[in-house]
Amino acid sequence: MQNKEVLIVDDEQEICMLLSNIVKKAGREPLSVNSIAEAKSQIKKHIPDTVFLDVNLPDGVGLDLIPVIKTKKPKAKIIVISAHDGVEEQQEALNIGADQFIGKPFTSQQVLHSLS
Repeated sequence: MQNKEVLIVDDEQEICMLLSNIVKKAGREPLSVNSIAEAKSQIKKHIPDTVFLDVNLPDGVGLDLIPVIKTKKPKAKIIVISAHDGVEEQQEALNIGADQFIGKPFTSQQVLHSLS
């Protein structure tokens, strides 16, 4: 059974709020953190089935969290979100283990589709 929690890792409050609202509309429970350190702390406690992960965070590169998440929960769905959405960036994220890549700005339809 899929749990209903979704971890959102992004340093922009507006993005966290937007994603949280979309996730709630999809019947899921969002939890937002704003840095790699906060994400690591949360991951130690529990990894939801779905993680939205920004690439550029104030304390490092979000992609560095992908192996940590996948080691602890291989079936976790990781959706990378970034304004830097060139082919190279997308390929790097997917090669590291991301399941999807959504460029910023994104639409609610893109987010809802990624949750299905």
